[in-house]
Amino acid sequence: MNSMRLSDIYAPISADLKVFEGRLKRELTSPDRFINSIFGHILKGKGKRLRPVLVFLSARACGSVTQEVRDMAVAIELIHTATLIHDDVVDMAEMRRGRPAVNKKWKNDIAVLMGDYLYSKATNILAGMKDKEVPKMVSRTAGMMCEGELAHMKRRFDPGMTESEYMDVISRKTSSLLRLASSSGARLSGATPSRVKMLSDYGYNFGTAFQIVDDILDITGDENMLGKTLGLDIKRGGPTLPLILLKRSSSRRKNRDLFSGAGRLKRDIDKNDIIKRSMDMALGFADAAKDAIKNIDEDRHKASLDGLVDYVIGRVRC
Repeated sequence: MNSMRLSDIYAPISADLKVFEGRLKRELTSPDRFINSIFGHILKGKGKRLRPVLVFLSARACGSVTQEVRDMAVAIELIHTATLIHDDVVDMAEMRRGRPAVNKKWKNDIAVLMGDYLYSKATNILAGMKDKEVPKMVSRTAGMMCEGELAHMKRRFDPGMTESEYMDVISRKTSSLLRLASSSGARLSGATPSRVKMLSDYGYNFGTAFQIVDDILDITGDENMLGKTLGLDIKRGGPTLPLILLKRSSSRRKNRDLFSGAGRLKRDIDKNDIIKRSMDMALGFADAAKDAIKNIDEDRHKASLDGLVDYVIGRVRC
């Protein structure tokens, strides 16, 4: 497996990311002191920028970074940040990116409105695009994300959810935005339809592997290292791949109590080799992501796309 550090993966687009950070800071600046204080809090909780990174790497692997590529990178980060703020309200999370979640620091009503505000800023950026299909792609993706999250909430504390149903949910609530990042970056760089399809498939498989890893880390991860509240899916009955696999391996009595008793749950997970089985599935999607772009005849940025897959898989040590 590739052992590239995140800094090495990002190196080919370092100049693009510098411009991106400046633009994002300008977008998250307000003459209103109260709004500006929330913007400042959000900016200090900087994440890994995976979605804008995918936009830039996909664009560079297929063509060049245009102004519309830069616009897309900022818009997609605003959308992603808005979804995190709204997710934290729904999940009653206390920590995000190593800092108090917006809902924890300013309460739910402020957090909901701030998420809406970030969506509106993204929409304003997208409205100016010459390629009118891209805003439509974003709108469809936003709808899919909402559908996926609603389906996820509907199945809380439901031990009957199957693997195929789980895959359908995460393809909408998580994979769709990562697929949008890679496919829009390629499209806006002037790539051919076949190249756009390659990057779209890459984004879908990368996003699916990412979500499975995230599910695993919700059980095995360290809050201080990951910078967010863990265990929320288990506490709130969220269907995750490890729990679905455990359900398939457990007795009917255990299925009824699947979401109770964290200590026993972890013992059952260890006993049934659930983490390894989940990782095997994540590795399958990781391999599919790399396979999707194997015919792209560009080395530097393609290597970073491959390295990004390995980085995500490497977050789990098993």
